[in-house]
Amino acid sequence: MTKKQDALYYMRKAISMYKDQGFNDPTKVSDEQSLGILISKVSDFDGEYIFDTVTYALEDSNYHELNNGWSRAYEEFLDRVDERIHKMESNVNGVPPKTAS
Repeated sequence: MTKKQDALYYMRKAISMYKDQGFNDPTKVSDEQSLGILISKVSDFDGEYIFDTVTYALEDSNYHELNNGWSRAYEEFLDRVDERIHKMESNVNGVPPKTAS
């Protein structure tokens, strides 16, 4: 086996092991759910890491249009977060938040 084949084998094994050990009833858990939770835990719940992982998976699978939409949605999400942070900082500093015109 090549190293890439080994990595895929161990990844599938990790998904299966997590399903068997991480849930009360592994039969009710999909491989996708188990993989998603593993990615979340491996990333230490870092949203950017998770976003990048999904982006690479979509790109590798040739889902270019979906990947572009995913990236736009994530950028819009980050913009909204930045706006909220700015409003909170403005309120803390005694400056009233900007209102939309």
